[in-house]
Amino acid sequence: MADNFKWLTINKKQASLRANSDLTNSCLQSLGPKWRTANKKQAWQAFLRANPDLADNCLQSFNWGLSHEQSGGKTFWRILYDRRKPVAGYMALLEVGRRQRFLTLAGGPLLDWSQPELLASFKADITAIASRERCVYVRIRPQTPDSDVMRKYLRQAGFRRAPSGLAVELAGILDLEQPEEIIRKGFNKSLRHKVRDAERDEAIKVRVSRDVKDVVLFSELHQEHAQRRRYSPFTKTKLVKQFETFLEDDEVLLYFARREGEVLAAHMIFFFGREASHLYGISTTLGQKYSSAPILHLSAMAEARRRGLKTYNFWGIVGTDQVKHRYYGLSQFKRGFGVKPYQYVPAHDLIIRRWPYMAIWVYLTILRKWRRL
Repeated sequence: MADNFKWLTINKKQASLRANSDLTNSCLQSLGPKWRTANKKQAWQAFLRANPDLADNCLQSFNWGLSHEQSGGKTFWRILYDRRKPVAGYMALLEVGRRQRFLTLAGGPLLDWSQPELLASFKADITAIASRERCVYVRIRPQTPDSDVMRKYLRQAGFRRAPSGLAVELAGILDLEQPEEIIRKGFNKSLRHKVRDAERDEAIKVRVSRDVKDVVLFSELHQEHAQRRRYSPFTKTKLVKQFETFLEDDEVLLYFARREGEVLAAHMIFFFGREASHLYGISTTLGQKYSSAPILHLSAMAEARRRGLKTYNFWGIVGTDQVKHRYYGLSQFKRGFGVKPYQYVPAHDLIIRRWPYMAIWVYLTILRKWRRL
């Protein structure tokens, strides 16, 4: 009887120890890094505030993803927490085309690239979402400077160079912490003449707008410009939704230059993080004669400095040796402001379904060469 009682006591102690051990392991696992959905603006903005060096423009802002959803798309906001501290995150947009379904992360993911375990964790999380959404691939374009080391890093992690770009890869950046007179001194001779002529022409008027109705006008001008320049324009719905969502946080403005009531040029400028971004801009046929785009840029720069932003991003430029590129002329105009070229890591793909991806890769490669991009 005593022996039975002794063994019963020992078994109870062992069971108690095993239970405590299981509880401890469970607690440790719950304290480990874990991805969570963050589809509330407050949570996403808190992550960006905690990691200000990871996102310096609007591409990974909450409003960018929200406008995609309001345009009929699907957005995934995810944050990696380690002991309740946000250490990495990304916003992915689901794109659905005639030939493919895929996820895009323009300016993302947002993580410390010196920690390989964060990239591995991101890859596992995004692969699960892409598989669930029946995607062919995931396309990323990190918000980090290009380098051989970074490309090798992505290649070793299972990513491959994409056959086409995502957002801007070579940008023209202007330092706004300089005084305006210093910035103007950096303009080339041709641009200085254009600015002087536009500022002297009293018939040219600049108007800044927060009116959503003006986006409809901007969209119509954008459609005409695209037809004239032979590129695919953004839809009116997309432009209106982006403007509406960013306007709620006072992060977007429209700029129009008119002469005797006729529009010469129009820009949509986004103000987010540390940067003002010139995402969309057009000039009319009349605007080719009366160049007013430079003074719109100067007006937007003044507003960005007033807000305390550090840089003005002219968006895409091309190399000075790419004289046959279809945007070479526009690029030279932007370089006339004295911009500093900034090369982001080019777009890379994570393949989810190999054979459908290879067919798409061949098609996009041929298309890029045909369009001279």
